[in-house]
Amino acid sequence: MEEFLIDKYGENKGKELWRLTSDKVTKLMNKTKLATSKDRKDTLKNVIFSKPALYLVLHEKGLSKEEAYDVVYEFLHTVVCVKSKKQYQTMEKIPCFFTIFKKVFIKKTTTSDLWTSSLKCSGKDSFEVDITRCLWHDACSEAGCPEICKLFCGNDDENFGELRKIKFIRKGTLGRGDKMCDFMFEKRK
Repeated sequence: MEEFLIDKYGENKGKELWRLTSDKVTKLMNKTKLATSKDRKDTLKNVIFSKPALYLVLHEKGLSKEEAYDVVYEFLHTVVCVKSKKQYQTMEKIPCFFTIFKKVFIKKTTTSDLWTSSLKCSGKDSFEVDITRCLWHDACSEAGCPEICKLFCGNDDENFGELRKIKFIRKGTLGRGDKMCDFMFEKRK
């Protein structure tokens, strides 16, 4: 994120925004009640809180909420998604990618304390997982900017939606005000 901010705002302002964002992450970490395990603490600190922190810092520095939201979107879209899409493109070259992806996704979402989820169905060529509680949603809400969670939902849409060997279908997300995040995947023929 520091490099993104320097590229966008120049050396001095970018470094200052990064320092303020890092300080805000520390404040959010000190205040959170969500860090109930090592995995949750690490995810909050290293993955989630930097985005609401940047949003809050930019708004405090005079950007409108819409402008601050757009900057966080730009970071997620041009840095985070680009990196993860490349990783998925590489992984899709692995034989039996769908089977491996399915096993990893189901295990991660149904056994980790980052989500409350259930395996709705699992077949040879498809599976569905419903998430009814999500650390990303809870963290953005706790930080006072639940609207930022929509950006994380958008990352899922973008990353999974561009898979070549798997079709991603979604009807709703917690971050967009729905009762759950539904993840439906079908093996492409």
